[in-house]
Amino acid sequence: MSKGTLEQHRKWCDKSQLDVAKALGVTVNSVFNYESGKREPKFSYVLDFADWLGIDIADIIIKPTANDDVTEK
Repeated sequence: MSKGTLEQHRKWCDKSQLDVAKALGVTVNSVFNYESGKREPKFSYVLDFADWLGIDIADIIIKPTANDDVTEK
């Protein structure tokens, strides 16, 4: 998972860091640290994040190729 991937998906789904923190039971600071690459989230967090957003876990953990556009719905 590359830096910024969680943030891309969160923004793509029109969610705030506060939305994520409340839904997944973590602090906003934790969400920021995961998104910025300061801390690596546990796999269970990534699974819960994907499930909450309704996206496939592979979309998060597999680095997009140059032809993939995760900003388009």
